Amino acid sequence: MKSAAAILILGLGACAPAGVVPFINDPVTIDGKANDWSEDFDRTEFGELVYALAMDQYFAYVLVEGIGEKTKRLMFDWGLTLWLNPDGKKVKSIGIRYPVIDRSKPDPSPGYTRYFRVPKPGLDDFGLKGVISNQMLVVQKSRLQLDLDVVMGLDSLSNNLIYEFKIPLKFLEMKSKKGLESLAVGFEVEDSGRGIGPMLAPGYRRTDKINFWYKAAIE
Repeated sequence: MKSAAAILILGLGACAPAGVVPFINDPVTIDGKANDWSEDFDRTEFGELVYALAMDQYFAYVLVEGIGEKTKRLMFDWGLTLWLNPDGKKVKSIGIRYPVIDRSKPDPSPGYTRYFRVPKPGLDDFGLKGVISNQMLVVQKSRLQLDLDVVMGLDSLSNNLIYEFKIPLKFLEMKSKKGLESLAVGFEVEDSGRGIGPMLAPGYRRTDKINFWYKAAIE
């Protein structure tokens, strides 16, 4: 049985138009609201997401809004993974998953995925994923030292589901050089459905992934 969201799937090769990440002097307040993100931030619609990026001397900021009903439901039920590649390539490098769906399962093998708990009430779980095995050594050490923040909220006017991310450039091993580096950002939404048929056991769970990619250079 096809997932209801299967028609929304965009391959990793799909890419929104390239834009420019504005360099800002005042930091963005990470509160799950979009009021800090004016039109100057190039809020771009792609698929059923609206996104914007900004950067200052120390942090990269990402705003993601779910505007389609199906995508909003999936983001709320199953979370959102933000993928970043400091080399500007459309290849998964560093992933921030929020919220973590199930913490009851044991951690996978060392070097692939670890979960951390943010000291906040409410929806305060997120995971950090690294494709490169030795990358997690950096992640585990850096999480305790750097101000990595993710907040989810609902827009009071549009009722869009909002994710705001603040990512330290040190976490990405980047420095803000205004034009000397690039950053690729991808958004991944999951839809989990139950398959039926002679080859699938009852209760079998299949996950379809919807990928939205955006690549931008630092101004």
